[in-house]
Amino acid sequence: AVLLGDIQGETGRIGQALVTFRGLAGAHADSAAVQFGLYRALALSGDPDEAWRHYRLAEAAPGGLESVFIDRFHGCLWSMRLPGEERPPAAEFERCRSKALWADPMWGPTHREIGVIEYRRGDLAAATASLKRAVELAPDSLAYQEGLAQLYVEAGETEGALVHLRRVIDREPERGPARYMLGMLLLEDSPEAAVEHLSAAAQ
Repeated sequence: AVLLGDIQGETGRIGQALVTFRGLAGAHADSAAVQFGLYRALALSGDPDEAWRHYRLAEAAPGGLESVFIDRFHGCLWSMRLPGEERPPAAEFERCRSKALWADPMWGPTHREIGVIEYRRGDLAAATASLKRAVELAPDSLAYQEGLAQLYVEAGETEGALVHLRRVIDREPERGPARYMLGMLLLEDSPEAAVEHLSAAAQ
């Protein structure tokens, strides 16, 4: 039955997966696989607080998460970033996206990689949404913040870009790429500040 729930989740039938794992939890509340399945289904259903509760139950169950197969680095997702795979077919991408998100829906790198592929497919709005989710889940990643800022620049959303670039520079003042992007954005309205950032980026 756990396998059934996983198949439902991997194929994007999250509501069915949630029903399956809730049914299993009645008799198998101490199963790490069942609790982790509930974590996945609840996270993808938009209930992160309840999802994390089941994640912790999975950790505390006999065998813990070590007893659950979690393929976070889903092969099909990474293969789409290889040379020659600039625009994977929509149906193939959606199948892979569902599998990757089911593996661990609250893992920042998955959302970042999905965003990269969406960007290559020309879907700037979807890529931005995925990078925003990656930043929410991994707020300490300066690379994610920079990537999101770059997408905001391309979308003409200067204020959003400024927010994330300043967060990066607050954390790491000598970070050249963020300094350069911020300097370029400030050239018209704040030339003195722009020159300061561009000079710092060149060092």
